[in-house]
Amino acid sequence: MLKIKFLRINLPDGLEKTYRHLADAPFSRDGQDGFEVTSFSKNHIEAKFIEKIITKEQITDPFGNVQEIIATRYGTTELTVSNFSGIYVLALRNPSRSVNALVKRFSALVGNGFFAASIVLDVERFGQYVKLHYNEQALVATKVFASNLTLDNHSTANIELLSSSNALSDLKHHFPSQDILIERARFSLTDHGRKSQLEIKASGVVGITGVKSKVLEEIITSFVSDLYK
Repeated sequence: MLKIKFLRINLPDGLEKTYRHLADAPFSRDGQDGFEVTSFSKNHIEAKFIEKIITKEQITDPFGNVQEIIATRYGTTELTVSNFSGIYVLALRNPSRSVNALVKRFSALVGNGFFAASIVLDVERFGQYVKLHYNEQALVATKVFASNLTLDNHSTANIELLSSSNALSDLKHHFPSQDILIERARFSLTDHGRKSQLEIKASGVVGITGVKSKVLEEIITSFVSDLYK
């Protein structure tokens, strides 16, 4: 599965100088972390963030002897920095569980004025965007997870709704008067009998699987770009 995390960032020096900052901070075997820039254009940077991760573990054998084992591994996160009408968006592909090291390194390179914040993705708005711009792709919301469903004056519930038609529309149809928080939804795209899926979360994380992964990644990137027009 491909996972993408979207962050809005501020680049006080602009994209070209940021590219130079990244290019001047390459990863080396003697270092802790660094970047590898793979492409650069007027409004787009593609790079990799490589981090050395050292773990220590103590193992005790049946005779009471203690041995410390040190293991070294390398984590790589692909990233893109895009300029969407003057707004900079950082997209992390298959990021580690914590992106703190990457953001901290980015901040150290860019300097004062840098910030990074998760982009809240409006799941319902994405559904409307897909219907308007990609209807021919037959990308359909098949599952939606929502919370804050009021049952009575002292209880609420979460709901997972499955649909063979449009889960977002069905949710509104069955609970028209409810102020429901839509937390995530799954969209399916079937091409010649092969299914690809995109799961979008309000937290700014997207998961993509299937043979049409590239198409789905382009759609979600286009949607994020559209947020800042």
